[in-house]
Amino acid sequence: MNKGTKTIFSPILSGFLVGIFVFCIGLMIASLRYQVLIQHQERESKEVLELVEQNIERTIQESYSAALTLALTVNDEGEVKNFNKIAETLYKNSNVVDVLELVPDGIIKYVYPLEGNESVIGYDILSDPKVNAEVLKTAELGNIYFAGPISLKQGGQAVIGRLPITIDEEIWGYSAILIYLETLIEESGIHQFSKDRYYFQLSKVNPNTGEEEFFLPVNKEVELNSYSSINFPEGDWRLYTKRIDVDFAETSFLVIALSSLLGGLLCGFITTKFLRRPKELEELLKQNTEKLLLSKEKFRKNSELLQSILESPQDMIIFSLDTNYKYLAFTSS
Repeated sequence: MNKGTKTIFSPILSGFLVGIFVFCIGLMIASLRYQVLIQHQERESKEVLELVEQNIERTIQESYSAALTLALTVNDEGEVKNFNKIAETLYKNSNVVDVLELVPDGIIKYVYPLEGNESVIGYDILSDPKVNAEVLKTAELGNIYFAGPISLKQGGQAVIGRLPITIDEEIWGYSAILIYLETLIEESGIHQFSKDRYYFQLSKVNPNTGEEEFFLPVNKEVELNSYSSINFPEGDWRLYTKRIDVDFAETSFLVIALSSLLGGLLCGFITTKFLRRPKELEELLKQNTEKLLLSKEKFRKNSELLQSILESPQDMIIFSLDTNYKYLAFTSS
């Protein structure tokens, strides 16, 4: 029974079990830390996405208020009153409005500021197949809808929020708010997070081609196979977000797991050495005891031999010893 017990709990097995235990504890710690970091990253990503969403929604609401106010310059007879004055006030008091327009019967006739936008005066948006689909959708919804981002005749890209103006239940035309794409991105706050930590992409399905188009710089190294996204029905936009900085959760897990493995090996080695020590001491004691007994026996024999020599009747006895104090030869005189 004792023999079996010693075999089961041998130093090697004990060291192995201790090493496994330490490694498992380390893995548990690594796993818990990984989960905590993942939850922290997910919470942080969600907060960033919510902040960007709030900023874009605020831009949409501000544009809607401007379009609604601009629509009030059209009276019940369909006459435009004080367009420039009201448009100037809206323009100066807004951080998001870049251009304001009134579009009676689908033809752009009123623009503020006019400078730099002269080329769009007289532009019939209903007859342009590139943009009329979204104009008709605005009329169908009966509420503000943002077209684009589209390329402008005067250059650049912008989203255009159009609000139908109705008189006697008939569409008189539209009040339109243009927001340059760079203004939309600036106001969204994307630039604060997109340098090294997050990748953002704004997309929309082209109503004419049915294909999804992307409007922000494309990073070919980033795949949108794992991402968070927000939809904005006011413009049928989709904003993708993906974290691209170093995955500290995975790095932390690997570091702790590797440290646990090394710690387990070290603890197992120390345990094995510690448990082997008593047996090694026991064997050393046994060897020393055997040597001592052997020395005592040699001493006894040498003593007997010496005693017999000393008791000899010879007058003088000369003897020599080897390095182990054994008698090699005797002479007498």
